[in-house]
Amino acid sequence: MHFDIKNRILIIKRIFGIRKFVLLLIACCYHEQVIYASELPEVTIAVVRDGDSWFFDALGSNIEAELTVLIQDKVKVTFDRDPAFNANWDISRIQSVLRNALDDPEVDIILTQGHLVMRAASSPNIELSKPVAGGYFQDAQSVGLLISPDGFSNKKNLNLVVSNKSVPEEIAAFKDMAGFKTLHALITREIMEGFEGIEGLIQDLEQRLGIKIVLTPMAGDTAEVLSRLPSDTEAVYIFPLLRMSERERLQLIGGLNARNIPTFAFIGLPSVERGVLAGMLPDVQRQIARRSALNIQQMIAGVSPNELPIFLSVEQRLYLNARTAAQIDFDPPFSSIRNVTYVDADDMGDDESLDLRKAIKMALETNYDYLIQKQITEINRHNKQIAFSPLLPQVNSSYSFTEIDEDRAAASAGNAPLRSNQTGIKLQQLIFNDSAISNFRASREAFKGSEWQEESLRLNVVQAVGVAYIRYLSARTLLFVARDNLKITRSNLDLARTRLRIGTSGPEDVYRFEAQEAADQIDVANAQSGEQKARVALNQAIGIDLNKKWRARDLTLSSPEFDVGYKRVSTNINSNSRLEALQEFLIAYSLEHSPELAAIDHSIRAQTIVLKQKKRQFYVPSVGAQFSYDRILNEDFNSTSPVTFGPDPDDDEWSFFVTVSLPIFEGTRRRFEVLRDKATLRQLQHTRDQIRQLVETRVQQAFFSISSSFPTIEFSTRAADRAEKNLNVVTDKYEQGVVNIIDLLDAQSQAFVQRQNAALAVYNLFEDFVQVQRSIAWFEFTKTQSEKVAWERDLDKFISKNQ
Repeated sequence: MHFDIKNRILIIKRIFGIRKFVLLLIACCYHEQVIYASELPEVTIAVVRDGDSWFFDALGSNIEAELTVLIQDKVKVTFDRDPAFNANWDISRIQSVLRNALDDPEVDIILTQGHLVMRAASSPNIELSKPVAGGYFQDAQSVGLLISPDGFSNKKNLNLVVSNKSVPEEIAAFKDMAGFKTLHALITREIMEGFEGIEGLIQDLEQRLGIKIVLTPMAGDTAEVLSRLPSDTEAVYIFPLLRMSERERLQLIGGLNARNIPTFAFIGLPSVERGVLAGMLPDVQRQIARRSALNIQQMIAGVSPNELPIFLSVEQRLYLNARTAAQIDFDPPFSSIRNVTYVDADDMGDDESLDLRKAIKMALETNYDYLIQKQITEINRHNKQIAFSPLLPQVNSSYSFTEIDEDRAAASAGNAPLRSNQTGIKLQQLIFNDSAISNFRASREAFKGSEWQEESLRLNVVQAVGVAYIRYLSARTLLFVARDNLKITRSNLDLARTRLRIGTSGPEDVYRFEAQEAADQIDVANAQSGEQKARVALNQAIGIDLNKKWRARDLTLSSPEFDVGYKRVSTNINSNSRLEALQEFLIAYSLEHSPELAAIDHSIRAQTIVLKQKKRQFYVPSVGAQFSYDRILNEDFNSTSPVTFGPDPDDDEWSFFVTVSLPIFEGTRRRFEVLRDKATLRQLQHTRDQIRQLVETRVQQAFFSISSSFPTIEFSTRAADRAEKNLNVVTDKYEQGVVNIIDLLDAQSQAFVQRQNAALAVYNLFEDFVQVQRSIAWFEFTKTQSEKVAWERDLDKFISKNQ
């Protein structure tokens, strides 16, 4: 009788057991009807859980991924998530779903997920006929696990990874911070109801700390949970929110913060990063998943679960969300947060959002240098009008009242009135005045030059803000990288402590990582300082309050701000001819559109006008006309008739004359004015040549920078990826005792440096884009879509013609 392969493998499993099964298949060669070379040994792992939860899904996926790496396609592992293994948060089904997996003949190993099924597996009432694994945050006591003095499970076939986490120690630290007398603890309803003996644990803790603890059961309704908390709630301890979605968890945290309630998270850092005030547990999910996967791998190889380590040593430290503390006006005693690690939680902040375009728009409204230059332009505008004024008619009016003493009036025989009132008007008009006309023409050129200077400064402001914004993003990213590196160091420190505890390494590894942790904390502090300095520099460039904080939008290679620049460089960088044509186009475009050259050209025109006028003043006269009219309103002769000779004149008097003026000799002033203005003109011409050279140099340098920074992105990204993979491999080998601490430190250092380089490479390219676009006086992130299309059209025409 012939059996298929699956049935034969099942028979062998039942005869030998899972512990010997894999070794037997590897060591022996069977008849071709039993097993073929292409077939892999199969192991089925039943996933037994309290119910559906985002947390179980994430942890299970991590365990599965770690196990896949460890077995390296030597064994076919199937994770069986049959509904019969899921209690669906029904307390009465907890033991039955575990028994279902134990009784299933196709199940080789059981992976427990959840507090309730772990307690059921630890119960002396259930005999475990198969290896049972699992991992969670809590300590061994909370799941009822008995541990031998040497750190192994005392129950046959049971291996649950537990940690040194202590809820009482966390609540004590929380009390020192918040000083509460009553603590509300949010806990999943089913866990509270299924946790035998929880009342006694709470009472012991209340007596030890001198506080009252109120357990508040919760499910998935955020509003219902918040409504059950009284208005005078002092503090809240949050157990894992297993039945809430990400949105509901954030709503709950936001609701508690809105009520200014201090919060503390059982899960620790991951919750603090989402807005919870404090926590003490680092992000250990990866460590739990890795330890669980390693133990399952050993079980597959036939090692007894009772011979595998279960204790995960975690270095707890206080994490505090600085933004949440500011939001709820939380000011803890300094003694309670002496060694705190602050978490910014940028996504939870209330700071104003900022992007590159908004920053530039604000700067052009508030930047002091630009505002000053705009007023200089306005002054030159008025100077131009002032210079034009002498060319217009000049009209003056007058009024006079005259009174002399009576003796003098009498002595004049009536010719000098005792009192008189007289008014008049005078009109003047320059017919031709070379100096005034030239002055107006020169002032007009000066005004146009001032407009170009304003444009140049506007471009400088855009450049300064663009560079400051990019450097702020760069500094912020370096801070993220430094924090991540600190997390890795702390994870490795925990690993070193675990190896010290189980005797696979000495205390020197712990000391080295503790020293590295201190050095990394210095790096984080320096990175935080660098971020704050970059933020102040950005605010200064914009021209606003230096203390202003932002939620700055990041820039990526797909960001629209540099879409044209990135596309054009990536298109042309692999062709030398196209690259050279692009360079020539940029130089030509910059010289044609440079505001600095336009400004100096207007200055040269103005000085040329002045010089020509100075040369003409030797032989060009000034011509002007004047008309005046006066009228005597009344005269008082003190009754003495004036002596008249001839007809008596009337009371009106007018005159009109034309003047032509040409200076003959004024010393040597005019000659030296000509010489001075010639020298000034030559100076301006040399300055223009210098500016032209500087403009071209600026384009060349910026272009060569892009030619270097563009491929650097690819190389640095590849280097960071390889360094990260190397770090993961070395970390696994260090955990297994294959490599020493020097190899791990070197791998971590290389990964840190390469992550920094990869992060900086993109921002360096963006900064080079800003420099190039400033050099050609064309910033794409200030242009409309039609302007971008027109610019690209000109570029394509130039390249196709000149490559």
